[in-house]
Amino acid sequence: KKNKKENRKRKEMNTTIYDEEKFDVESYIKTLPTDALDYLYSSPFTCQTIFRSLPSLGQQYVMRFLFVTDTQIKPEYLLAWVKSDFVQAHHLSIQKLLDLKIFIEQMVPNPNSDREIKVYAMNKTFKTNLALAITQPRSMDAVLNLPPDKHHPSLQVLNEYSTQRWEAVLSEILRPTSQTSASFALLPSAFPPDFATALQRLFVIMKILSNDGREITQTGYQYLMDNIYTQALKLIFCYIDTAPERGINRNELLTFVFQLGFHELGKGCAVETLSEQQRYFLMDLCFLGFVYQRKPNSRRFYPTKLIVNLSTSRNTTNDTGFLLLETNFKLYGFTSSRLQLNRMGFFCDIEYQLPNLIVSSITRESCLRAFKKGITSEKIVNFLQVNAHPQTVSRRPIIPDAISEQILIWEKEINRVSFEAANCYEEFATVEDFDTVVAFAK
Repeated sequence: KKNKKENRKRKEMNTTIYDEEKFDVESYIKTLPTDALDYLYSSPFTCQTIFRSLPSLGQQYVMRFLFVTDTQIKPEYLLAWVKSDFVQAHHLSIQKLLDLKIFIEQMVPNPNSDREIKVYAMNKTFKTNLALAITQPRSMDAVLNLPPDKHHPSLQVLNEYSTQRWEAVLSEILRPTSQTSASFALLPSAFPPDFATALQRLFVIMKILSNDGREITQTGYQYLMDNIYTQALKLIFCYIDTAPERGINRNELLTFVFQLGFHELGKGCAVETLSEQQRYFLMDLCFLGFVYQRKPNSRRFYPTKLIVNLSTSRNTTNDTGFLLLETNFKLYGFTSSRLQLNRMGFFCDIEYQLPNLIVSSITRESCLRAFKKGITSEKIVNFLQVNAHPQTVSRRPIIPDAISEQILIWEKEINRVSFEAANCYEEFATVEDFDTVVAFAK
């Protein structure tokens, strides 16, 4: 009965989880039912991934009790370790540990009185496997005696492959619109028809595309402006959520993704070690750019930085930045990518394009267009920062204050009045009744 209630709650949350402003591993994992968490926590790789996603105080609490047996943790003991300035961070950390079911709240008899007291107990499955991950670290490196790979890909090849494939994924969002609108460059599909159709369905589920798949929604524009880490997380978790519809165990795929996150870049893994469902999943991971496989029948596969970075729960520095912004609101994009041209066009006026250079301007009108699409000033500034050219990354601030503040001012022009839901009470019988309600509201 408890699992049915949790599954129903998760089904309701699925309608909004992928359009959350802040989306990470933790925000997804805490929506899973208890039986799914028990399965995931049986893997040391998953436990390490969850541990990395915790705030610093949460990590401290877990480590202090990790190797202590049969411990009941009193809340006041934990609070006594924290300085008064960090009490709020303490309560936030405890709540996250409870949401992830790493700490389990229990009521036990109080030896000094008849009343019960609240204590925390650590999830035994999580505790055992995290301790195993620390004391006996493992990787997913191949254990089979395969001959040396004559076509071993370099790190540069892996990085270029993941970047190209991910651009192709994002282009699938723009492709239906590019066929009916002159504002987007025509983007042909880079995927087989059946996989392209599956991608379109995922985008509809994530509310990136409208129900008919022909228009980009406000959530879709925001998704296109997200950093690559958030984009990859949302898509891969939505893919995994729909796995049961294809007769695939969702928990097995989640464990596999977290396991790949601890692989060393540039080292191959043996396909023979995978289950049948994981091999099916592997083909789609190759399409998405998470995994490199030279040929479909290759005996090895190589995880790329796109999936390895997922387990770090943070966005890595972009080493392929292409944007150069001047204080006169001129924006130069050193790229020939049609996808990047379209993304710049969300909030810029494109002036002209050369083979490897896009010249544009950030104007009031272009920003207002972006705001109407649901793109916030914060998204625009973050996009400029994440994709800044390597020569400007060392500059502080990366984006001149005059530009970021002006974009914010333009956004406030359309948000001068804010609306909030309210209840109207009228036709009071007496003045005393009215005064009583007002006093209660105050």
